[in-house]
Amino acid sequence: MRCTRNHSTMTDRVEIRVACGNVLGEGPIWVAAESALYWTDIESSHLWRYDPDKDEASAIPTRDKVGSLAPERDGRLLLAYTKEIVLYDLARGTEERVARVPGDVKGVRLNDGRCDTVGRFLVGEFDYRSEGRGNCYTVDANGTLVTRFDGLSSANSTCFSPDGRIMYFADSPQRVIWAFDYDLDDGALSNRRVLHEFPSGAGLPDGSIVDSVGCIWNAEWGAARVVRYAPDGRIDTTIELPCTTPTCPAFGEGDLRTLFVTSATVGTESRGPSREDDGALYSIRVPTGGLPERVFGV
Repeated sequence: MRCTRNHSTMTDRVEIRVACGNVLGEGPIWVAAESALYWTDIESSHLWRYDPDKDEASAIPTRDKVGSLAPERDGRLLLAYTKEIVLYDLARGTEERVARVPGDVKGVRLNDGRCDTVGRFLVGEFDYRSEGRGNCYTVDANGTLVTRFDGLSSANSTCFSPDGRIMYFADSPQRVIWAFDYDLDDGALSNRRVLHEFPSGAGLPDGSIVDSVGCIWNAEWGAARVVRYAPDGRIDTTIELPCTTPTCPAFGEGDLRTLFVTSATVGTESRGPSREDDGALYSIRVPTGGLPERVFGV
């Protein structure tokens, strides 16, 4: 199956699932074993969990800011804290350190991340000063941390093609989503090229996810929309949202055809008046479903 080429806009399917008012909601993942969605409110240091069957949401305080998360093969959650990556057992409230990033650059923390098809976690950093001091790393189940590239101010859009051999990635201030060839054997990246370049004055690329036919869904920070791109970078579908700063999409529920989208209240000041629904968790039923979230350590 291939992405369609006809550009369309959907506005009537958007639903507020949780009016959570997140400061910086990010990194949603669907955990199939629990039939639940997890995400992080980075700046308030909370994990959120939403059970669609019960229509119940809860906020779980964490000891540090969580930039991103991933499911783990034994049922724990992999959390990317400011400077370290841990396995978190929600039921017991215990942690096991996997790796710590080198150095201690003030004002730089781990941000967007996702697992590849072989269970390796790829995560990039966020620089509060936007001076390009962040790095991109991979870490495997043995705790081996490898620096893949540097010069980042706001790592985002981390996701992989269905076969895992293409990685999509953005450094948001550079206004580009890139595609890389990805070596599944060792996590090496090569052949960086532009998937889509964002014009001046438009929104910025934030989090992304790939669907089952290889199209890329990107939350466009500051533009109040999620955009679906074909693998050649052409716009396929646009979903307008009632929030200023959507942050990241994820596929969930039983058929993986519900597109959940997190959002933020921070960052709206420069985009005009804030909207009542900023910071909520949204959902949209879409025609093409997603892929199961890749698990750390497989």
